[in-house]
Amino acid sequence: SSTTAPTGPAKGGQLVIVTGDGVGGTFASSASLGPHTVAHRQFLWTLYRETNDYTIAPGLAEDYEVSPDGLTHTFRLRDGLTFHDGSPLTAREVAENLEMYFDPASPLRDEAGIYLQVILFFGFPTDETKFVAEAVDDLTVVVRAPEPRPDLRGAMTNLYIYNPRVVEAHLDTYGTDVDLLAQVGSGPFRVTAFDPGKAVEFERVDGFFEEANLDRLRLQLVPDAAARFLALKSGDAQAAYALSNPDWNAVLADPSTWSTHVGQLDTNVFLSLNLDQEPAWADERVRKAVAYATNREAYVEAFWGQGLAEPAGFIALAPGVDPRALPDLAPPPYDPDEARRLLEEAGYGDGLELTVVDPAAFTNVPELKAMLEAMAADLAQVGIDLQINLVDPGSWIPATAENDCSVVPYGNGVGVEAAVMSLYFNRSPRQYATPTTDEWRAAVVAARTALDPAESAEHLRGVLEEAAEAMAGIPIAFSGVGIASRADVHDLGVYHAGIASHHTAWIEA
Repeated sequence: SSTTAPTGPAKGGQLVIVTGDGVGGTFASSASLGPHTVAHRQFLWTLYRETNDYTIAPGLAEDYEVSPDGLTHTFRLRDGLTFHDGSPLTAREVAENLEMYFDPASPLRDEAGIYLQVILFFGFPTDETKFVAEAVDDLTVVVRAPEPRPDLRGAMTNLYIYNPRVVEAHLDTYGTDVDLLAQVGSGPFRVTAFDPGKAVEFERVDGFFEEANLDRLRLQLVPDAAARFLALKSGDAQAAYALSNPDWNAVLADPSTWSTHVGQLDTNVFLSLNLDQEPAWADERVRKAVAYATNREAYVEAFWGQGLAEPAGFIALAPGVDPRALPDLAPPPYDPDEARRLLEEAGYGDGLELTVVDPAAFTNVPELKAMLEAMAADLAQVGIDLQINLVDPGSWIPATAENDCSVVPYGNGVGVEAAVMSLYFNRSPRQYATPTTDEWRAAVVAARTALDPAESAEHLRGVLEEAAEAMAGIPIAFSGVGIASRADVHDLGVYHAGIASHHTAWIEA
């Protein structure tokens, strides 16, 4: 929600937004999933997109049909689309992009990441299991699936469309070179400046079918929550993601000066466990000990502003998805005595050393560094030494493979339930192993391919209930994005767990 002036949207102006994690080190297609991709969402468009009322709306595509067997998916594009260099954006270019995502042998693939978004939504691509995209005319793209899928529009909200001619000609540099980034985009803003991992600037693309209101937009990385509020108060920024608890509450108390823009509690924040690095995670007693030593109620009260989080009783999914997939489970109790007993029983009465890796903040975890310090203090009370390793947002995902655990924010959205579950329970072989089972993997696949949404939700709810009983990950909170702005700033994007476009944002004239 946001405060909206009665005058309606106005054109013009520049907006500077400070964020804890919204700017990564590259815009390469292989690294386009994660909290840092707020910046991607401004200049790279998708076939379908979410909206602030949490519905799926047409993007570059204006119509979609799926065959009764769920194997043939037809997308009809808008007429007259162009990339930011003025070249045509037709079904041919869209099909090339989809083939880049679907086919590991595509000449458009880069080496900056692992195409995690593809694995989540489309499985592990092999010759037998990969999806195939084909342009049948200038405005029609057909996607043929190797397994039934009820609806691909939710998945398509995560696949950005790049100018394939620029990508192909400059495969190693298009993700960071500002001159190439100014040509490669397909969305309402064009890149004008990029300082990798620090800041990115955009200008409005005149004539885009959903033309931005702002003339210019700058996203600036400021890892410290207190510094983000200082930038807002000083006028260096006009909006700020993820303020600290006291600063957010101060904003709420002064509506004449500030506006707030708040999303659903659509992110599941939990401790992800790396079995490859720490064999102790294979013991359910150790996992439960960590859960009982974690004071999640205190963390929610201390490290999120009013209305931005609540304690969680399970991992992965969050409110905002199909409610039939969500179990009714209370958060684990805070019980240090039981934690000590379980550790003693598991053979760790003399202590356990763990490493956790994270950035200083996520969009939906404003004071992550402080929360990690509180977790370390709580775990120390039961004999666990938690070493905190802080990294920049763009380095975080690779670093999780080299540490014992990580606090992760699983953003949820419309039609992505099975994909989010895959991220933890049916992971890529190129990722670290988590405490999962063959039965859970099979259930996630069954949910992904079920044509009946109720059947899909039943599979997922069953996995979550069993995983909670086994404490396969350590639940912390359901959280939502909160953006504070000057009172004259309106309609900032908050959907998609905060990874939203700000083309609807406007400043009072």
